[in-house]
Amino acid sequence: MAEQSDRSHPSRIDEERAAMPSLSPKSLPRRRRIKWLGISIASILFAVVVIGVLALTAFRFRDPELKLDSIAITNISLSFAASVNLTLREEIRVRNQNWGTFEIKDSVAVLTFLGARIGENEVADRGTGVKKRSSRREAVAIEAGPIDATSGDGANSTSDAVEIGAYAYVSGEVSLLGVLKRRRSGSLNCTASLSLTTRAVRNLSCR
Repeated sequence: MAEQSDRSHPSRIDEERAAMPSLSPKSLPRRRRIKWLGISIASILFAVVVIGVLALTAFRFRDPELKLDSIAITNISLSFAASVNLTLREEIRVRNQNWGTFEIKDSVAVLTFLGARIGENEVADRGTGVKKRSSRREAVAIEAGPIDATSGDGANSTSDAVEIGAYAYVSGEVSLLGVLKRRRSGSLNCTASLSLTTRAVRNLSCR
């Protein structure tokens, strides 16, 4: 009988449902609204701080760091009475300071004597990659000459040594997350004294 009564009076059920209070945001208690507002503001501030820290650290593009680990004479030959040809081997370390891959696009290692270029070669092949936060050592062979061993400004007659300059430059592209890309470059400039008799390298200084 009760089921029949409910079915026969559907309007009564609708009236009871309409009389129930609706749960709208305006009906929430004041404390609960303040609580959710505070959580929302704190979340936004936290996101801003995280983005700012990432922009200053992980997403900051840095130039590669170059270091001349060693330089050695591998061959000496005399072309004329006082003219010398050299073959040198340089160990250059390329350090990627970014959180993304550094791909080398252009590079060159140059030897100079009395300000004149006497030899050059590439530091690394084009397209060589350096992983994030890591370094890569490159061996560079450079044929240099001719050098006038009797030149007063660049030669030391008492020790049979010549003063040379070693310059290196590396340029490439840093890729972060495969989306953000920037061109970055690094260089180093060194001087050294080479003994033509003992093949020793002295007074190596870089900046």
